[in-house]
Amino acid sequence: MSRKALIQLMLVAITFYLFTMFWHWQFVAVFLGSLLFHEYGHVWAMKRYGMNVKGVYVIPFMGAAAVSAGRMPHRLAEVVIAIMGPVWGLVLAIATYGAYLATGYPLLLGIVWPMAMLNLFNLLPFNPLDGGRVAKSLAYHVSPRTGVGFLMLGIAATVILGLYLPIPIIITAFIAFFGFVEMRSDMAELRKAPIREIIVGWTASFLGMDGRGTETLLAELDRRYGACERREDELRFADDYEQGVVLAVAAHEARDSRNAAGHAAFEHGMMVHEAFAYSDSVAGSRFGRFLSHQPMPELTRRQFYGSGLAYVAVIAAFIFLMGAAAGNGAAMEALASFIRGK
Repeated sequence: MSRKALIQLMLVAITFYLFTMFWHWQFVAVFLGSLLFHEYGHVWAMKRYGMNVKGVYVIPFMGAAAVSAGRMPHRLAEVVIAIMGPVWGLVLAIATYGAYLATGYPLLLGIVWPMAMLNLFNLLPFNPLDGGRVAKSLAYHVSPRTGVGFLMLGIAATVILGLYLPIPIIITAFIAFFGFVEMRSDMAELRKAPIREIIVGWTASFLGMDGRGTETLLAELDRRYGACERREDELRFADDYEQGVVLAVAAHEARDSRNAAGHAAFEHGMMVHEAFAYSDSVAGSRFGRFLSHQPMPELTRRQFYGSGLAYVAVIAAFIFLMGAAAGNGAAMEALASFIRGK
């Protein structure tokens, strides 16, 4: 067994043990089973988009997370991956409800209630919950600033709900913290975008290749400087590049992209190293990654409306199932006894 698999198994075992301090082990087994089934919906979708999946990690008293390597290829992938967990959860809940209709066994209907509640909580529009990721992608369709504003509102709403609803403070703090981390990352990307445009323009001007694509520029940089010797006196790019970026920021804020000092510092930095001091090519360097970074493609109009309808439909289906279970007294009594182990 690999170390990663062992860690995942240990987390499941620890969570199972901790939950049995409050609920009967049979209910805990059903609850964790439905949670893992939900997470493997995310895993399935990640693999469909060719993403490298690191695994599913259960976090005691927090839930679970399907972890992947790398960023989402585009907003539609983010929506599909986020909503596929609740969709798999919905399939499991409908199958359990169907088993109840076939057998009339009230406990089966009772079990539908925590299944639906678990998935409905995940569908709340607060990042990093599944519903938050879907809603964030819808907001980014309007504009990047709308997306960041949505993340801010989500953090505020999470704090307010934590204060006024019977939700453990550790869960709301967890959601708010990771929502804040992602909001900071998105805000940083918004600030970098115009700076990147300035530096791409400077690079093209310096190489005499105005109007060319970023990949063409990086290829030309590799041709000119990729084979230069790695002498200590040539390793000056770091300071010069950082100075150029700082001046680029100042130029952007002053609405003056022709800042002569910044341009001169940048040109000097281009002639020396560190852009590729730790890489065999400019394209593979930190500078190359910065220059060639592309924002995540947003939803098309059709994808926007389709994603919104799917989100609402899944929520409505879970509300129906919860209502069916909650409205059956025998089912809820059977569930209460199952939780207590009586």
